Amino acid sequence: MWTCSWNDHGIGYADSKDFIHWSEEKFIPLMENDPATRNCWAPELFYDSANTQWLIVWSSTVPGKFPETDGQDANSGTNNPGYNHRLYFVTTKDFKAFSATKLLYNPGFNCIDAAIFQDGKKYVLVFKDESNAPFPVQKNLKLAFADSATGPYSPSTQPISPAGIWSEGPTPLKSATSGTSISTNTAMATTASFPQPI
Repeated sequence: MWTCSWNDHGIGYADSKDFIHWSEEKFIPLMENDPATRNCWAPELFYDSANTQWLIVWSSTVPGKFPETDGQDANSGTNNPGYNHRLYFVTTKDFKAFSATKLLYNPGFNCIDAAIFQDGKKYVLVFKDESNAPFPVQKNLKLAFADSATGPYSPSTQPISPAGIWSEGPTPLKSATSGTSISTNTAMATTASFPQPI
C-alpha cells in the first residue's frame, strides 16, 4: 500500500501470498467523492479483530474544510494554497469492496502519518503534528486513545518525540517482553514505550 503522488485522490496497493510474487498494482479512489481533495498521503493498515475488518488510514487536505488552520506552506506565487491535513479511513474485509470514506480524527491541527495499535483494551493512534507556518511549527509525534479502532479518539497528548527533533512516519512495534515501542523516520531514531500514563 502506498502514496501514488504528491497530489491524487487515491492510493495504490497490491497483494501477495508469499511477499515475493505480487499481484498487479491497483488503485483505490479514496477521496473521489470530494473533488476538492488535494492528496492522499501515507496509507497505513490496521486489522480490527473486534469487527473482523481492515482499516485503511491516511491523511488528506481538503481546502476550506477546516478553515481555522488553512494556509500552511501556502505560496501565492506558485498558486499553492498549502496543506492542512486531517486523518480519514475506510474499512474492508476483502480489499475488493470498501466502505464510504469517513473522518477518523480531527485534533484541531494539521496532522499526517497515522498508525493504530492496540494496548490492552485501548486503541492508540500515533500521528505527526504537521503544524507549520504561519502557525507555531510542531513536526512532532502525539497520541490519542479510543475504545474502538474507528474512534472516537481523545484529544491529543503532548508530544512524545524529543523536543527539537522533527519526527514522522511512526511505526508501532510490539514486543512480548517490553510492550510496544514506536520507531520513527527521523535523522535520529526515537522510541516511546507503552504502557504510558494517559
